[in-house]
Amino acid sequence: MTAADILVVHNDQIARYGGLAGLKDQGLIESAVAAPRHVAHYEGESDVLMLGLILCRALARNHPFMDGNKRTAAVALLMFLELNGYELIMPDHDVDAPMLGQLIELLTIGSLSLPNVYASIVGYLHPLD
Repeated sequence: MTAADILVVHNDQIARYGGLAGLKDQGLIESAVAAPRHVAHYEGESDVLMLGLILCRALARNHPFMDGNKRTAAVALLMFLELNGYELIMPDHDVDAPMLGQLIELLTIGSLSLPNVYASIVGYLHPLD
C-alpha cells in the first residue's frame, strides 16, 4: 500500500462515520507504509498477517491524522490483506465495540503485543477465492 492509498482510506472513513478531517504529518504516513517493507526486508518476515498488523500498528501509533487513526489503521489492515490474497472474517457481535477494533485499541496502547493480536485473529484469516 502507498501513502496515497492510506489517505483515500482515511478520507472515506471520515466521510462515512464522521470525525475531524485533516492530516497532521504526511511523513508519519510514509513511515507507517514503510514499516512492513522494512520488517520484510531486514528481518525476513513473510507472514502476510504479521506484515499487515505491523502496518496497522504503525498507522495507529504514528497518529498522522487529526481523527480516525485507528479506524484508518483497521481498514488499511483489511485492504493490505486483500491485496495479498486474504480476507479477515471476524465475528462482530458488538457493533459498538467490534472485536477487531478492540484488538487494535489494545495493540495501539501497548496492552497487547503483535504476537498476541496475531494469535487472536489468525484463525479468522481466509484465502480469497
